[in-house]
Amino acid sequence: MGELETSKVLNQELDLIKGGDTRWGSHYKSFGNFISNFASIVDVLDTLVANASTPDERASASGFLRSCQTFETVFFFHLMTDVLRITYELNVSLQKKEQDIANVMTLVKVCKRRLQALRDNEWDSLLEKHSGWDSLKGKRQM
Repeated sequence: MGELETSKVLNQELDLIKGGDTRWGSHYKSFGNFISNFASIVDVLDTLVANASTPDERASASGFLRSCQTFETVFFFHLMTDVLRITYELNVSLQKKEQDIANVMTLVKVCKRRLQALRDNEWDSLLEKHSGWDSLKGKRQM
């Protein structure tokens, strides 16, 4: 649709990460990419439903479409993106071969404080951000 620059390297940044990738950073990127590509994902699923060659394919695509458009799914992706954003530096630090334990302990404390702040102060704003989800479903926004 001409909305994104195209090249092999650029497109890799927007891909959904393979299920076998287990690093938390890749999950963080996958959630962000799902959110930013949400409208395109819904369009593809709509096309699959409309052009399915068998009833099983149509049912499967329709089920995926309904699942990804629920409040719970949208909320989950945004919540996990926030949680993984908070813990990203700690995860990167823990993956280093040589590690400074004092630095790791400091990062653990920072993560705990930020997660507690998310729980105490940002939970309501996260819910409010998605409270109008049912009205947005038709607009295909996330």
